[in-house]
Amino acid sequence: METRRRFALLNAASMGIGSTLDLGQTARETVNVTVPRFADAAGIYVLNRLLESDELPVDEAETSIVVRRLACGGASAYPAEWARAFPADEVVVYPADTPYARCVATGKPVLFNTLDAQTAERIKAYAGNQPSVSHLLNYTSFLATPLKARGTVLGFVALARRPGNHPLDQTDVTLAEEITARAAVCIDNARRYTQERHTALALRKSLLPETTSLPSGIEIAHRYRAASGIRQVGGDWYDVISLADDRVALVIGDVMGHDATATSAMVQFRTAARTLANLDLPPAEVLHWLDHLAQDLDVAQFATCIYATCNPDAGIWAIANAGHIPPILAHAHGDAEVLNLPAGLPLGVGGATFETTVIEVSDGATLALCTDGLVESRTRDIDTGIAALRNALTQPRSSLQQTCDTVIETLCHSGNNDDVTLLLARRRILHPG
Repeated sequence: METRRRFALLNAASMGIGSTLDLGQTARETVNVTVPRFADAAGIYVLNRLLESDELPVDEAETSIVVRRLACGGASAYPAEWARAFPADEVVVYPADTPYARCVATGKPVLFNTLDAQTAERIKAYAGNQPSVSHLLNYTSFLATPLKARGTVLGFVALARRPGNHPLDQTDVTLAEEITARAAVCIDNARRYTQERHTALALRKSLLPETTSLPSGIEIAHRYRAASGIRQVGGDWYDVISLADDRVALVIGDVMGHDATATSAMVQFRTAARTLANLDLPPAEVLHWLDHLAQDLDVAQFATCIYATCNPDAGIWAIANAGHIPPILAHAHGDAEVLNLPAGLPLGVGGATFETTVIEVSDGATLALCTDGLVESRTRDIDTGIAALRNALTQPRSSLQQTCDTVIETLCHSGNNDDVTLLLARRRILHPG
């Protein structure tokens, strides 16, 4: 019977823990597997420093531990009272002499039959208003099992049984270690995913164009959608840079690839383009120096790019292309045309020459720059995509932001496996009176 129970629990852990990469959900799944079939109460605690950074734990042998409770639950008819008494995401400090701190310091399970004073006092504080929680003071069997993954102790699982049930023993310790081994890997995966996502979102936010100091004669709207929900940042970049004399530089580029190397190269290209823009160089010369940069990267990287400078007052815009999707100019009267620019070679090929094309842009006209992820997919060739973009740009809209949203909704599909970037710039002259 014990063997059947063991295999049933391990099967439940295998099937029931780790269904998602959500940290809280993974912790709740661990509680659901263990309560009530293995213990009458369970709590999942992870070292707080591992949730706030990617640091590994230091030696905890002689120090208190700071942990965050990810989930807690008991075999009670009052789950809401349990949640109030032991809320998720609460940070708790356990002194070095508590079983929980010893468990983390040694990386070994600790059996004990008396609540530590800190936890007992906490339960007493709730006992008056939480009768379903107060009986925890009478629990007589406890186990702290370390959450260990990839050689690192992440925290611990606290388990408890009521009086009258079989006390936790060494056989239970072995089974608890097997269950928590599964839980630890899933929690570590979720933790790493969460940190990577937060890092990517912070990087993405830092790379958004700054448009606070734009001249009154131009309006900007932009959208970015990453191919990967995890990374949130790929090889696409775009920027809007204020220049002297109320002019603006527009940049859009696409580093080939979607891995960390492409993202790193993208950041370098974007930084270099912003630096070159501050030198007020012509578009073709900016691309020339970006091409030189590509030769100096540690890993050879190719990128397409468009660089444009706009003088909204005069309606004169200068554009140079390095192998990128050609821009589209949507006129105020409703027509849209693909600009016939010298295509140029991608950055990184070396030895390429680039040309600057000067165009006149009328009041109300919109310049659309995008990456190929917007117009090309597995089910749509690039020419069809460009035609769809032209059509979307000619539809009447009340604002440039709405045009951006409509274009993304119309052209982006769930099956798209490439980053999508759209940058719109509209010349808008404010007429007196």
